[in-house]
Order: sequence, then structure tokens, then C-alpha cells
Amino acid sequence: MNNNCADRDLLAIEPGIFTGGGFDSQRIASGNDGTTNGTTFTSASADFTAAGAQAGMVLCVYETVPAEGVCYEIVSVNSPTELTVSVLRSDRNGPVVAPPAGNAQKYHITTFIPQIASVQSDLEERLRRMGEASG
Repeated sequence: MNNNCADRDLLAIEPGIFTGGGFDSQRIASGNDGTTNGTTFTSASADFTAAGAQAGMVLCVYETVPAEGVCYEIVSVNSPTELTVSVLRSDRNGPVVAPPAGNAQKYHITTFIPQIASVQSDLEERLRRMGEASG
């Protein structure tokens, strides 16, 4: 993982964008057969690999409606049906913290990578211009 901003960083600032917001077109995975055991989240019906899930993204789990859900950072994609997840850590390289166990959880993964990339590109261009202007 690089040092660029990731979905997990947005989770620290505004968790509501993952539970109650986001764009349906940016929801890369969802299901209703998720199981959390320690730091392992599994879904027999998922294909996290094909969906493009990656470390730094956010997994939301809930019982009835997403707005009442809880979000965890994805630490790694272990297989098409298995993720390593953690309660949000203050440091992305810190120890992984197991979420509470849960069975038959509904879940989704929504990413804001397009927006992050756009803002990052804009900031880099502004900094470049400021550097040129200051000589």
C-alpha cells in the first residue's frame, strides 16, 4: 500500500459516507451472507478479487439497513471469498484489531477512489503552480 489517501482515511473523517451515502455505481461488492470471525470476514457468495476489493478500502456490515451499520478497514484480500478486516486503526501499519464476531451479516464495499484521485491530482497541480510562481 502506498501513502496516498485511501477510503480508510475517509472513514476516520466521516464514517457516514460509507453507511448512508456513496454512489451505487461505486459499490463494488455486496451480499447478505457475511461472517466475521476474529479479523477474518468471509462471504461464500462473494468474489472480492474480481470486484476489485483491496487493502485500504472499507467494508460495512449491518443487520437491516446500511445507515445502522458499522464499518471496518480492509487490511488484505486473502481470497475471492475472504478478507482480513480491522476496527479502524490510527496508523494503517498498526496492529490489526478484531471486530466483534457476527454471522449472516449484510455487507457492502463502496469506494471513493475516483474522487480521491481527482482531488489528489488537483492538489498536486495547485502545488506545482505555486512552486513555479514562487520561483
